[in-house]
Amino acid sequence: MAKLLHRPEGRRGTLDGHLSRIHDGLVRAMVGAQKDFAHDTLGLPRPVLKALAASLVEFAEDIHCQVGIWSSLERHNREFFGTPLPFLTEPEVDAPPGAITPARVRHLLWVLYPQAIPDLIIAPEHVDLVRMAEVVAGFLGERFADLPTDSAVTQFLGTPNEYGWEVKRKLVWLSTRSYLFRYAFQRYAEEQGAEPTDIGIMDDFICQQCTEWSGLGALDILADVLDLPPERRADLLSWSERHNAVFEVRSGNKDRIEVRNLISGGTYHVRMNLERNPFPRGSYVLGSLVPWGGEWYWSGQQKTFKTLSAKEIDGLKEGYRKLPTIYYRYSPEDLAKARAMVREHYEEFVARHGKDWVVYPDGLAMAADWQKAAKEKFEALPPAKQKALLKRHGMTEYAPSFSLPPDLLEAEGGIGVYFNPDEGQEIVEGFDEVLSGLAKRGVDLEPDEAEAIRGWVLSDSISPGFVRRLAEQHGEESIKAAFLLFKHREGYALDYLLRRYKGRFYRPRYPTLTLVE
Repeated sequence: MAKLLHRPEGRRGTLDGHLSRIHDGLVRAMVGAQKDFAHDTLGLPRPVLKALAASLVEFAEDIHCQVGIWSSLERHNREFFGTPLPFLTEPEVDAPPGAITPARVRHLLWVLYPQAIPDLIIAPEHVDLVRMAEVVAGFLGERFADLPTDSAVTQFLGTPNEYGWEVKRKLVWLSTRSYLFRYAFQRYAEEQGAEPTDIGIMDDFICQQCTEWSGLGALDILADVLDLPPERRADLLSWSERHNAVFEVRSGNKDRIEVRNLISGGTYHVRMNLERNPFPRGSYVLGSLVPWGGEWYWSGQQKTFKTLSAKEIDGLKEGYRKLPTIYYRYSPEDLAKARAMVREHYEEFVARHGKDWVVYPDGLAMAADWQKAAKEKFEALPPAKQKALLKRHGMTEYAPSFSLPPDLLEAEGGIGVYFNPDEGQEIVEGFDEVLSGLAKRGVDLEPDEAEAIRGWVLSDSISPGFVRRLAEQHGEESIKAAFLLFKHREGYALDYLLRRYKGRFYRPRYPTLTLVE
């Protein structure tokens, strides 16, 4: 089992003894398939190929043993797009749950290859992808046909889920070691400049990150894999919004403590599984809590303070007010105010521009227009309100200023600004190339235009609403062409791209606006 390093610890099933031999054979089959490739695009060096083969063997184990990881992905795809395997139309798309088919392998490889080859964009019908899927499916289907279905993974995931830490152990394995998520986790850790063993990074990925598997994260998949009653399933899915705060310890022992959230004032009963209680009464804990079965559990790292002064507590509260994605979870009143203000600003933007998006020639033009808009809004106020506003800000005359990053202020090539009615303004530089590419409706796209469109779609700060708004005006063709899906006429193509690359926008979102007391 040395070559398959991603097994749940302390478990071994009757299937496990066969996996190393299957892996070795699959590597040889994939090396042979690579030699027959028509292009160099998908060629992998042997170490990377061996790692990919390990993922494929574990995928086959999942299908053969009906663990439920892959079937959860297919179920979500049906819900989102009406098909279990997007862009594959052959009859085997509807294959039995235990069948290792070329279509399933091809979809798996279509998502995994770009994770093994940075910046790769590949069509789902790429000739070498099809060839490799056929070789892999044929090999794995034959090797697994008569094998037992008892494995370390089925044993591990079949253990009890009574306590939150039992579920968390499964989440850690699924997120960081399973074939579906480990590439994404490794890439996330690298992007954060952290080691994969960093508890904070691991917890952030487990609870918050969405992946290219149709935008799903480990929480979504595990909620399907485990046999949970509805209320526990809801608990698990809610872990994407951990209650992060500074907590005052009010009482407790090694099994349970009671804490008060200094940011919201809420009280939590926290279950623990420790030999001693490391959180003495009167101390303070910076950390995150998640619910499970009517109790709360620590998630990730905690930092303890023996004492905090009133000034320090006020400073912490003020700091959390500037973290809207956390603060608004605790303050429905302020959330309602923020949403009302964003909606008011949105309506002002639309009234001024005639639509909810606009393009400026450069950063200076955008800043000048913002200053003009602010001045017009000020001049529309009654004189008494104008005077009060000037006095509040210590000004003799109104001269609005905006703090913009120098790079944005000096940007040229067009700046696109979309007003998201739920969150606020979204800004894209180099927008002229996006628009010129969209206008071509997928025909004769220049490489720079395709890259600009991909960057716009992939941007963390751009919502699906912005993409949809321009697709309504210019069509989806150039967006599909930029991702090598131009030949596909499926009605869900844009939905798929947005789910795959913007999954986080399909979870609860909050205004970016910060309320100032």
